[in-house]
Amino acid sequence: MNRCRSLLGFICLLFIFACQANGPVSRPAAVERTDASASASVQIPATPKQDPKSANSTPQSLPQTPQSTPPPPHQDAKSQQGQINGSFTSGLNIAWITFAADIGTGHPDLEALRTQFALLAGAGGTVARLWLHTDGTVTPEFTDHLVTSPGTYAIADLTKILDLAQSEGVRLMPTLWSFDMVRSELKKTSPEVVQRNHLLLTDRDATTAYLDKALTPMVNAVKNHPALYAWDIVNESEGMTATENWGQVAPVDRITHLQIQTFINRVAGRIHKIAPKNLVTSGAVSFKYLSQRAGLDNFYSDAGLISAGGDPLGTLDFYEVHHYNQMGKEYSPFLHDVSYFAVDKPVLVGEFAMQEYLEHGVTAPRLLYAKLQANGYIGALGWKDGRMPALNLMLNSIIYLQFPADLGGDPLLCAHFAGGFGTPFYDGQTLYRMQTAASDQADKRQRCLVE
Repeated sequence: MNRCRSLLGFICLLFIFACQANGPVSRPAAVERTDASASASVQIPATPKQDPKSANSTPQSLPQTPQSTPPPPHQDAKSQQGQINGSFTSGLNIAWITFAADIGTGHPDLEALRTQFALLAGAGGTVARLWLHTDGTVTPEFTDHLVTSPGTYAIADLTKILDLAQSEGVRLMPTLWSFDMVRSELKKTSPEVVQRNHLLLTDRDATTAYLDKALTPMVNAVKNHPALYAWDIVNESEGMTATENWGQVAPVDRITHLQIQTFINRVAGRIHKIAPKNLVTSGAVSFKYLSQRAGLDNFYSDAGLISAGGDPLGTLDFYEVHHYNQMGKEYSPFLHDVSYFAVDKPVLVGEFAMQEYLEHGVTAPRLLYAKLQANGYIGALGWKDGRMPALNLMLNSIIYLQFPADLGGDPLLCAHFAGGFGTPFYDGQTLYRMQTAASDQADKRQRCLVE
């Protein structure tokens, strides 16, 4: 198995060296937002909750890819802002290196971020999703439960990370907040943080303080940065509601869908007002909340958001949906193409678990990104955070988009054992299944490598 890991590492390094020699991976032509009120025109390719977040081989001969060089940091790049690539956007969630503290301490882990950016670019990927405030424990800065600034180091840290992303040839989608804002674990350790977060989400004056004192300075500082892909407002806000409540939120701390819609409307409206070319989205946990099929309601529609918050600029430019198996096959973007959900905007699949590939209707994780592309989605960002070793699987899947090839060379691949048996499981950085139905998982000699 060490031989397999070494092979994967060698190939990833090969990609990085190639990129360093020839320049960053080229970006296809893009379509940009044309005004502050209209949704972006995006070309769609033709061709939990039980929280799953708690918790490899590549083609041997790869053709050379055309390269181009992005503009230097801080060049006026409005023509590149607010754009979604006309071709399929492949990327990953970094989510965090250190939970809620990657931005705002004055000491972002640039080397760890550089490694992931470089691997992503080397594989041909384009976008990384990174959480910013998350649960509000580090940023923004509060005084008497009202936001007074982004935080001493927030803008400087965000700018450094954007500069780094650009130097490695990728773009960044910062996620401002997450359902973690009011979850029970946070209340046990920092009840005052949950109290002020709840106020920020539900009180108009408190939201205005955040918009004026934190969001506006941040957006103004980086709105023209060439590496900024889009703003993601709240990660899985449904987790704060009584409907989902996987954060075990106390009744007094729960947020209603109307309050979430109001908050998203006002944040999106402020970004669009001061940065008309920046794109905005918000990560829905499932198509359950993002579909106009009979019996469902799209909580993120223009009409729903504007009705809640009153800002006509406060709409999303594209939808972002997440999917994990416990949400149900009826909501799976892998099992249904985008038209099935009757949405009125392009959809990016912003989170999914690579190890759940069997339930996604494919025989190997490397096929997942291609599956979403074939189903008409504008992009895919597999889930990974500081605790989940799925990076290699995502890189393989991104590479496969460009160089679809049979990986049948290594005798330890599960492809040689009818795809493997049993539930896929991680050991270290590698995903395995068993060679036979009767294999003992504890016996490493009976494992096969999931590609």
